[in-house]
Amino acid sequence: PTTTSWVCGSDWVLVGTACFHVSSDRGDWSSGQGYCSELGGQLASIRSQEEQEVLAGLTDDNAWIGLHDMGSEGEHLWDDQTALSYSNWEPGQPDDAGQFLWWGGEDCVEMNVGYSYRWNDADCDEQNKYICRKGAELQG
Repeated sequence: PTTTSWVCGSDWVLVGTACFHVSSDRGDWSSGQGYCSELGGQLASIRSQEEQEVLAGLTDDNAWIGLHDMGSEGEHLWDDQTALSYSNWEPGQPDDAGQFLWWGGEDCVEMNVGYSYRWNDADCDEQNKYICRKGAELQG
């Protein structure tokens, strides 16, 4: 009998049927969109505690994930259009902390090292690493 298995390319880590990649370079949130797109993925949606824990082990730096509330303040959506079914916010976040400042709030979400990799809304122009996600391929 042939066995099939889910596989990812090199530099990607398999979790379930998804592949994750953390960049070595940094940039703003929209640069992360472009970076992940070039690799055939998107800024990562994180859909389970298991995915969260694996990703926390892959970076020692703040990293962008695919969550934002650019469309409607306080309504966070994944960039890949999947529903926000799992979340791991730092207590007190999201706080849109820049809302009283001239540049207008914090609309993009990072995994924050100082918060034990829990999520924090941040200024989209911050320079972070990127976490990308794509579907694994079935091989066998």
